[in-house]
Amino acid sequence: MILFILSLFFFSLSPVKAQDINQYQSDYRYQLDLFQKSYQNYLEKEQIDNKYSTLSTQKDKTEASINALLQRNQLLYSYLILLRVQLGQYDNNDPRNNILKEKLLAKETYLKAQDLTIKQLGDKEQVKEWSTQFKSQYPEIQTIIYSTLVQIQVNQQKNILQKIQILGQEIQADSPQNQALSQWLNELPTQSEKVTQHLNDAILDTEKKQTGTRFNNFYSSSLKDLDLATNLLSEMHSNLKSVVSKFITL
Repeated sequence: MILFILSLFFFSLSPVKAQDINQYQSDYRYQLDLFQKSYQNYLEKEQIDNKYSTLSTQKDKTEASINALLQRNQLLYSYLILLRVQLGQYDNNDPRNNILKEKLLAKETYLKAQDLTIKQLGDKEQVKEWSTQFKSQYPEIQTIIYSTLVQIQVNQQKNILQKIQILGQEIQADSPQNQALSQWLNELPTQSEKVTQHLNDAILDTEKKQTGTRFNNFYSSSLKDLDLATNLLSEMHSNLKSVVSKFITL
């Protein structure tokens, strides 16, 4: 019983991050810093070209825009890698994890190939042509990114739910029963089902077909269901702590 109480009070609803995530987060922040600097440099070169409009200032502006595009591409590449690593934190046998990993890998390969293409751009017309081509690909990349963000949170919530369910099983096997505890145990299957339904609804939003040439952002809708699941899990955990704390004072 003592071991159960200790496990309950040291059990956190916050997701546990693997150590190697830190490396990918650092890489992303580094790339973000490079992009922000390159974009600021582009804005400065653009301002100068707008003022003087010489061959030299136009050349500087074009070179700055190419560098900014390259840094943005590398930033996006590092972000997809970070998402893929985060996706692999929880082994819950959900086939969507592997599907999304494959999609992320495919886009990482695409972005890596674009590095060479961007470096070979020579003038503003080529920059414009490449930007138009990339713009047509970006909605699909956005869909994968936001679908992965939702799946990562679903994985985290499922992991928390599993821990709560395991605690429930330990209570049934090792704890003295009272009315409050029995009520919590009786409500556990129903509450678990509600959490699972909210998580499934969050995923369903990601599977809606994208129409048109612009990305239709579903994340806010998914987030509502994820928040509902989070609130239920927090309530389940809080109620259990309240019930079990009475054992300590007996």
